[in-house]
Amino acid sequence: MTAQAGTFKLGAGTPFVSIAIPDSWEPEGDENVVAGSNHGAFLSAEPASGTEINSLIDQAVDFLSEQGVEFDQEKIEKSEKEFNGLPTVIVSTIGKDKEGPAQVGLIITLLPNDKALLVTYWGPVGENKDLVDDLNSIMGSIKPLSK
Repeated sequence: MTAQAGTFKLGAGTPFVSIAIPDSWEPEGDENVVAGSNHGAFLSAEPASGTEINSLIDQAVDFLSEQGVEFDQEKIEKSEKEFNGLPTVIVSTIGKDKEGPAQVGLIITLLPNDKALLVTYWGPVGENKDLVDDLNSIMGSIKPLSK
């Protein structure tokens, strides 16, 4: 069953993470993936195993390529941060899509029990306060459903 807007619980069978995406992104999804777009940007979130970070990155790169997003893998930057007290790996770079230059991000939030949430993002390059505020709100909404 496909849900629209609001808070999504992800994880096939037994959901293990929730994420809230504003209505303005027109999100749609199910327990396997949720996606939406706004401000000329695209975002998807999907549950994953938290044990193979490099494999998750490779899968996301393949997905981005299928969507026509190109970037130089030599210019990828990797950092670590916390959102809601959860360790998070952020992989980012500048690339291009059919609209032109694009900021590309892969955000992997590590969750209890060797689980993770992979958020894939691409959108316009440059500061867009509304977009940054939305992304910070979305990332701040990620919560494990059990410990």
